[in-house]
Amino acid sequence: MRHHLFRITIGTILLLVSLPGATMATVATPEADTHFRVITCPFTLPAPEREGETYECGVVAVPLDHADADGPSIELTFARLFATGTNVADDPVLWLEGGPGASALVVAETNRLISAGARESRDIVLFDQRGAGYSDYLECGEYQSSATTGAASSGTPFPEPPGAEASVADVYAYAQATAALGFAECRDAYAARGNDLAHYTTEAIARDSVLLLDALGYGQATLWATSYGGRVATVIMRNAPERVRAAVLDSPLPLGIRRLASFATLETEPAANLFAWCAGDSACASAYPDLEARTLALIDTLNTVPLPIDQQAGFRAGLMEGFDGSGVVRMLTAVLAGNPDVARAIPRAVADLEAGDPTVALAILSGDFPPPVERPISTSLTNTSFTTLLKPTDARLALSLAMRSAVLCNDESDVTLADISAEEANGAATPLRGVVPVRSAVTLYAQCRALDTGAPPLDMTQPTASIPVLVLGGSYDGTTAPSWGEAAANALPNAQFLLVPGAGHATARWSECARTLITGFIGDPDAGIDAGCLESEHPELVGPVDPVATPEPST
Repeated sequence: MRHHLFRITIGTILLLVSLPGATMATVATPEADTHFRVITCPFTLPAPEREGETYECGVVAVPLDHADADGPSIELTFARLFATGTNVADDPVLWLEGGPGASALVVAETNRLISAGARESRDIVLFDQRGAGYSDYLECGEYQSSATTGAASSGTPFPEPPGAEASVADVYAYAQATAALGFAECRDAYAARGNDLAHYTTEAIARDSVLLLDALGYGQATLWATSYGGRVATVIMRNAPERVRAAVLDSPLPLGIRRLASFATLETEPAANLFAWCAGDSACASAYPDLEARTLALIDTLNTVPLPIDQQAGFRAGLMEGFDGSGVVRMLTAVLAGNPDVARAIPRAVADLEAGDPTVALAILSGDFPPPVERPISTSLTNTSFTTLLKPTDARLALSLAMRSAVLCNDESDVTLADISAEEANGAATPLRGVVPVRSAVTLYAQCRALDTGAPPLDMTQPTASIPVLVLGGSYDGTTAPSWGEAAANALPNAQFLLVPGAGHATARWSECARTLITGFIGDPDAGIDAGCLESEHPELVGPVDPVATPEPST
């Protein structure tokens, strides 16, 4: 254990630290090309935090190409939140943000609140991955805009958006002519500046993570990974198991899942989990028996004869010609995944629709019901930290779509359009399937083919070291399906999976119990986990005769 007094002065000491392999002369006399330097943080944390005392920021240089250590480098920007207690463990928590392309530093305040329990005994190290946020942000927007403008000025007609019944091939052709424009130009422009986008991969990010630990003087770390960060964490555990004490994978994108070709469960799994919860909950099962069968039958009925609705209310709910089956599907997929708090009211909405009353369902689709649940930590990535930025325009740094495309396209360069078509065919039977997931996958695939960096696909070999791992999935997560988290746990030698009822993507944002369990696991990964607190967090069901006050629409 190291003493807290040492922690306060470590920023000065680390100016003398360099990566392994440097000579003693370099360590003793830092030069301009040192691999570590302290910088002014690009955000300000609220009191009682004090920059330079309770937290600090810096940059670490890593090779663009890890096979060419003497070639061009990228500077990774990091923040270290010093442990708040007096007994500080030697290993920090290394925070691995999602996306890919999301910035850990733009939402530093959110991440500080989430990790507060673990921070009592460990430093929390946040960093923006290469190409994200403050670490050499990748931007293709100007090239996309220029390519679109060029196509329009040359008289090239843009195709009509494909209809609901369009084939995968038709959607791909549309994406090639629209969403994929400019990506090749973006790739070539970066290459001309010596920045080959083929090096934006999970493998490279995992190696960056280890070099960051080296630069900060940590022998081991406990990984806390969210969403895509789970894939990075798994590669670190495979490549450098000796550097990992334990790992938390919250709503992970697993190493073994190819995101581009595995999208069917993303739309239907939240609804399936809602039906399962209702069937297993005595109050819900009694009030709304056979909810799943009744819901599927309702979709059929409303598709045949839509329920008449007020025109203005329908417009606000996105329904132009009455309440048809698509409204029910959207309520159970897009709305439920975006705001899991509506789960408690959906059974009532279904029952009321059966009886010819669309009031609750319209309010859910419009975002007017139920009232938002107040939580100590915002469930949105954008609500807590943008106001602390030095420049309001830096809010765009929250997510680099170019970095997202580059990493996923490079990692999954072996996915084909036939793979996506097969997935669409396999999942097309359920009435709950819409067009959004497959079209998102096809659009990204079209961008991948335009980027075409030539990078080999990511090695999907799983770790073999028996590192303690806690995996969590939100029951209503429509971004990384909870079944993916369970699959991730099953593929690891020493992992356990917890389904967090009522939670959406990134369970630690939704659930105080999840945060408590994560903190306990980080403190002692080998202790048993009592997850009894999870069940008590599911919101109270809206019953068949409960008064429902739907607010007046905002103007």
